Amino acid sequence: MRFILLIFLLFPYVASSQQALISGRILQKNKKPLSAANIFISGSYDGASSDSLGFFHFNSALKGPQTLLISAVGLQPQKASIDLKDSIYLTIILQADQQAIEEVLIRAGQFKVGQQANAAISPLDIVTTAGSMGNIIAALEKLPGAQIAGENGRLMVRGGDPWETQTYINGFRVAQPYTASANGVPVRGRFSPFLFKGTNFSTGGYSAEFGNALSSILNLSTDVKLAEPKTDLSFSSIGLGLSNSQTWKNSSLSINGTYSNLGPYLKIIPQDIVWEKPYQQTNAEAIYRTKSDKHFFNLYAAYSDERFAFEDYAIAYDQSVKTSIHENNIYLNSNISYYLPAGW
Repeated sequence: MRFILLIFLLFPYVASSQQALISGRILQKNKKPLSAANIFISGSYDGASSDSLGFFHFNSALKGPQTLLISAVGLQPQKASIDLKDSIYLTIILQADQQAIEEVLIRAGQFKVGQQANAAISPLDIVTTAGSMGNIIAALEKLPGAQIAGENGRLMVRGGDPWETQTYINGFRVAQPYTASANGVPVRGRFSPFLFKGTNFSTGGYSAEFGNALSSILNLSTDVKLAEPKTDLSFSSIGLGLSNSQTWKNSSLSINGTYSNLGPYLKIIPQDIVWEKPYQQTNAEAIYRTKSDKHFFNLYAAYSDERFAFEDYAIAYDQSVKTSIHENNIYLNSNISYYLPAGW
């Protein structure tokens, strides 16, 4: 029994004698000690880091020729060939890395959609996003940091108030970017994504020209080139749409019209809201463009007619009150650009 116990007591000393001790010191070019340098044997987990005085040590059960790797931030990595027959001591000097670090440009969260940003997402992708139903606002909800306010359907960014997220068309703020709203009834965006060359949505960083201490902006830009002749027809569970573009020598005209009616949809899927008259919207948009060698003129016009009625519970009267809304909205936006001569 004593003999067996003696074997177990001597076993750790025998095992440690079979491991080679690798130790040494890491210095910089000016002979100053280098801390936090990584020293390890290639292809293994054996290694250590240098202390504040540059010293390091570790044991390894490996035998024969091995490659020791030494690296540190901002310094050129080195390799050292070692033979693990016995314990070894190394003094290693690391040289400064002469490779220049390229400029790093940091931007706040910004998402660009369409040809304006050369991105993979086009206006067609916006209208085919699940749940968007052609609504730019609903499609942007899928982006990180963006969400829809549950009580009114307006766009919020990172918990900010909906009024802090403003919509701009060609650099001009849109006062009423949403459809008509009532208490507890969600809204939609007024504009069709097909009439814009790109959708630029920022979740924190944008040009100083907008200002106003906003959480984010939705910047829509009409195209600066003439439209191509085409006709589009769309159908959905709540309505239909038709658009047409005509092009002449130096001008083009694009017209888009949509009609939405929630009546059939509400019959299939009942809602908690008691509708007296389901939501209906008639929307028309037009863009006229003309250009010459010296200027480019763009006129955007939009008209919408909305009407609906529902029963809204009024706490003050402790009963339901019929609410009826009929709203018309007209929006005009025009801009002209002049080309400066060469050498101006």
